[in-house]
Amino acid sequence: MVGICGVIGDRQHGAEAMAGHLRWIGTESTGSYASDSVSIHHSYHADAADQPARADDGDVLIWVWGDVIGHEADGQYSPKPPAESAATYCARLYDEHGLQFVDGLNSEFAGAVYDTEDDSVTLFVDRLSARPIYYAHTGSSVVFSTQLQSLPEHQDVDPTFDMVSVCSFFRLFGRGGIGTSSMLEGVRRLHPGSKLRYDIP
Repeated sequence: MVGICGVIGDRQHGAEAMAGHLRWIGTESTGSYASDSVSIHHSYHADAADQPARADDGDVLIWVWGDVIGHEADGQYSPKPPAESAATYCARLYDEHGLQFVDGLNSEFAGAVYDTEDDSVTLFVDRLSARPIYYAHTGSSVVFSTQLQSLPEHQDVDPTFDMVSVCSFFRLFGRGGIGTSSMLEGVRRLHPGSKLRYDIP
């Protein structure tokens, strides 16, 4: 099991305990990044070891979990070069299109863009949210993860079940609930095909 998780806007972070849930069989590699206001951890296979990728100006860092096979913009489609990682490809697209690059991505993915210059983090998911991102507001910060079970490892996330969402989950045979709710109270799932920007106070 691989993915990304982090805490945005909390100088004390507390994301380390969450990161353990991104490993399943123990052969995954892990990496982390921390600044005064952001802590992001990721677990990856060998082909994603170059994360975070850095845009040309050096101020923007990008993490991607999943597969990106190409990009469409202005009526033109360009496939990702096979030798280029998804994160590096997305950093190059960011240089060309800014944050709007996400709108043209194709396949199953979730990711984060950290702009160190304006101190903002943008989370994004694919058009079907096949690779979901769960998040919770905890006062002045946001806690997020691609694995729902890792969020209660953060001290400010309440592990209380939302029973309506739990029933919905099992009614749909474990395929997830409807909409952007999750099985935990106060935890939401990023809307499919969307971006969520958080400006750090």
